[in-house]
Amino acid sequence: MNIKFKVNETTYQLTSDKYQTILNEIRILKSGKKIGEETTVLVGYFKDEFQALKSILGNEKYNSECTSFAELEELIKLTLERLNEIADIYNFKK
Repeated sequence: MNIKFKVNETTYQLTSDKYQTILNEIRILKSGKKIGEETTVLVGYFKDEFQALKSILGNEKYNSECTSFAELEELIKLTLERLNEIADIYNFKK
């Protein structure tokens, strides 16, 4: 499995081996010799795709720049809607 998808402004990649599902955040390097190239940052290792998707909610909340509860509530709503779309598209077990 190698699935790239976007949630809000963040691009994620789901991969797997025979033991686990691996979730990475994809970032574009903004400095150094490889400026402009993609790099991955590990979010975590999970037993299945659904657990990986659940962790994205926390990742999005903690990395957000929300300054009010209203902004945070809107971010959570949009994130959950997108995660449900992804689960339906790829037929991930909920």
